[in-house]
Amino acid sequence: MTAIESAEERKRLRIAIEELQKENESEVQGLKDDKEFLTDRVRQLSNAEAEVKQLKQWVHDLQSGMYINCVYCGHRY
Repeated sequence: MTAIESAEERKRLRIAIEELQKENESEVQGLKDDKEFLTDRVRQLSNAEAEVKQLKQWVHDLQSGMYINCVYCGHRY
């Protein structure tokens, strides 16, 4: 292998490495975006779960007769 051939081979390898690094960077960015989306979605679902739990308890309390509303003003006792 001559010096010119080895220099060309090094250049081709350097270009291939740079292309792979660019691909990896785009994949990493895509994974970060996915992680952010999923983190936000989990937070939304957790908030919704807490609200559902609270509303279920409220309905249960109402059905059990725990609260009595004033017939004049609607105040809950």
